[in-house]
Amino acid sequence: MSQLDHFTQSGITAANQGNHQQAFDWFQQALQLDPRHSDALYGCCVALRALGRHGPVLGYANRLFQAGFAYTQDSQPQAALACFEKVIALKLESTQVYLNCGLLLRTLERHDEALACLEKACAMTPDDLNAARVRALLLQELTRHREALAAYQHAVDLEPDNFAANFNQYASYLALGEFEAGWEKFDWRWRNTPNRQLSPDFAKQFWIGQALTGKTIVLYAEHGQGDAIQFCRLAHAVAERGATVVLAVHPSLKTLLTGLPGAHQVIGQGETMPPYDYHCPLMSVPRVLGITLDTIPANLPYLHADPLKVQHWARQLGPRTGKLRVGLTWAGEARLGSDEVAMNRRRSIGFAQLAALLDLPGIEFYSVQKGGAAQNELTRSPQRHRVIDLSAGFNDFSDTAALLEHLDLLISVDTAVVHLAGALAKPVWLLNRFDTCWRWLLERSDTPWYPGVMRIFRQPTAGDWDSVVKDVRQALAALSATQPPSPV
Repeated sequence: MSQLDHFTQSGITAANQGNHQQAFDWFQQALQLDPRHSDALYGCCVALRALGRHGPVLGYANRLFQAGFAYTQDSQPQAALACFEKVIALKLESTQVYLNCGLLLRTLERHDEALACLEKACAMTPDDLNAARVRALLLQELTRHREALAAYQHAVDLEPDNFAANFNQYASYLALGEFEAGWEKFDWRWRNTPNRQLSPDFAKQFWIGQALTGKTIVLYAEHGQGDAIQFCRLAHAVAERGATVVLAVHPSLKTLLTGLPGAHQVIGQGETMPPYDYHCPLMSVPRVLGITLDTIPANLPYLHADPLKVQHWARQLGPRTGKLRVGLTWAGEARLGSDEVAMNRRRSIGFAQLAALLDLPGIEFYSVQKGGAAQNELTRSPQRHRVIDLSAGFNDFSDTAALLEHLDLLISVDTAVVHLAGALAKPVWLLNRFDTCWRWLLERSDTPWYPGVMRIFRQPTAGDWDSVVKDVRQALAALSATQPPSPV
């Protein structure tokens, strides 16, 4: 037992025996070794109360609160939560304490407990904007979108121009299929950090529906590669308005999207921009065009693999063996930001959890996974011999597209490659997290974005990949038994 643990345990023992002054002295010694030790700080508060010294209790309770804040800043959520919970145990709870507990429990993915804390925070101080906004965000993550919208509206009532309370509503509206309201809220992002990279006169040249006959417009990707693949289909509709369309996308997509219907020129982000009259981010085009759930343009395929690269992969794969060829992707791309990191963790399954699929007969599995950490999962797996890994040959998405042309099915978590398969009209099964992205709507196994080619397998509860894999295994076994492999 360490000296710190010895002092703390001695204090607890003394307190249990009713020796409160002695307990306080022991806890003081523990705090000399670790000033943020939550058990020692809590023990001091309890001992001082028992001794009738109520004045200093608040001082130690404040130290306990500050310790929790410090642990939060140090990315130690469990230690931080222990501090705040002890403040509550002292009956010194406050809106801020419950809000902090809710945030930490959300980080730890203990969603029901987090919501209970946030409900208490909102009840204690109904006009606390942060508590209202965080409660709305959690309801959104629990897919309780109607409640989330009501909670966001309460936050807007408190501060009508609050960016987060307005902007975050977009995901709920879009998930519910209410696109008009969703696109309008999504465009709030420009009120926060306007993107002035393309134009010195941002507002004047931003396209909001002006006539385009004889004009040049730049449509550009602003988020992930999957977003660009999903929304590049709209270039055709913009071109039909008489515009010359320049598409500016991630360099990894340039080769793939060259030749896209409606795109007269495709450039990689960072390249010299040609002269233009208007610009618009791809994900703002749906609002300008008035796209609704019933009018999503989904003429598949709208992307095509390079024939020469298709031939290259044919040589790499060799002749057909009579087995189904199934691609696997099990992890998304890690991004910066705590919420993005947490989302990526929730949407990724881990290669080990796909092991239940690999012993199915009549199937050849191929890795379509990119990224060092995820690739290492395959390298370390005892099942690695069951998966053919050709991903080292992927220089950009045009290479991935050419390989997909030789597969009968892609099974993937929610990352860019599912959009690529959908755009190529290749069968794809999406392994979808419980707090689904808005684009996959709710409680349906298909999607109007990629009709007829995508099937969605959803987590029944947060984190439950076992149920998803079980359902996929059953469906894959049935497919293998009934569907002949593609002749490509």
